[in-house]
Amino acid sequence: MNLRPTLLVASLAFALSACGERTDDHRPAATPETPSAAVPPAEGHVASGTVPADTMTPGAAQTGAAGALAPADRKALLAVIEVDRHEIAAAQDALKKGVGERARAYADQLRTDHERSMQATEALLDGTSGTAGASPQAADSDDPALAAERRQHDTERQRLDGLSGEAFEAAWIDAMVKGHQAALDKLDRELIPQASAADVRSHLERTRKTIAGHLEQAQALQKPAS
Repeated sequence: MNLRPTLLVASLAFALSACGERTDDHRPAATPETPSAAVPPAEGHVASGTVPADTMTPGAAQTGAAGALAPADRKALLAVIEVDRHEIAAAQDALKKGVGERARAYADQLRTDHERSMQATEALLDGTSGTAGASPQAADSDDPALAAERRQHDTERQRLDGLSGEAFEAAWIDAMVKGHQAALDKLDRELIPQASAADVRSHLERTRKTIAGHLEQAQALQKPAS
């Protein structure tokens, strides 16, 4: 068998293979990709998911903080507190005088309702629960209109205190009719229309409903029991 052609072919194949390997060895190595330098965002650009400090809503950190009451709202709340103060004191006077059963039940309801109203009113006024029966805040005691109303209420109670028995009860019931009617008129004519805050207006409307109910009960007491 003639091996010369076979050996020749094998030698050529080996030579070509070696040449290819040398070519690959001299090929320049791939250069690693150089990371691009960080490019600062354009002026005014905000990265996704962040909020620039200078564009946050003013006061966002104080969400829920109570704002100052408007003068008309504060005046209305103080006026309601004065009504509550007077009605609580008047109810206590009636209970001390030993009025009849119907008047006594009415006085109990007056005291309970106005104590509850005073607590709600003071909570709106200064954010704290006041003590039932307490006077309006000392800082507002010099308000001329409020002081005049307080003097009128106290004078009325002093007048009634000089009476006793049936005379006191009849005069006290008449005073409850007049007092609640006056409070109702003031709420309708002045306090509710001038209220600006929604929670104050809602409270005044609830107060109106309570006072209107008290007025109807007092008017019923003026009539002889059937």
